Amino acid sequence: MPEESGLALLLLLLAMLAQVWLVIFLYACLGVARRRAIRRGEMEYAVFTPVMKEPLGVARLSRNLSNQFELPVLFYVLVMVLIVTGYATLLDAALAWGFVVARIAHSAAATLSNRIAPRGATFALGFLLIVVLAVRVTMLPFAT
Repeated sequence: MPEESGLALLLLLLAMLAQVWLVIFLYACLGVARRRAIRRGEMEYAVFTPVMKEPLGVARLSRNLSNQFELPVLFYVLVMVLIVTGYATLLDAALAWGFVVARIAHSAAATLSNRIAPRGATFALGFLLIVVLAVRVTMLPFAT
């Protein structure tokens, strides 16, 4: 039954990628909704500043650590698919390292200042790199 096993693996891969795309879609929707709400005056950039009963520096670190279990989860999934399938290219490696560098810059921006623009820009760059990597991985089943 190797043919059935191959089909099952393909269907599992596609299910996982469908979930990746759902998360990407929701991130995009949230970004648009937040931007619109800020423009309409329904919320301010200040809502992105941690409001906890910890000192601000500790709260920033805590929130950034939590954030490492959000978008980066897609990074882990996509990289593992590339590794397991053996279809990784140098472009995929460059996209992955670009994401890691963007996340390091995002962490620095999020933990060292209250400036929203650099934090948003570095997040957007990482998000874009994940989208490109997801497109490449999604095309794998159709490239063979």
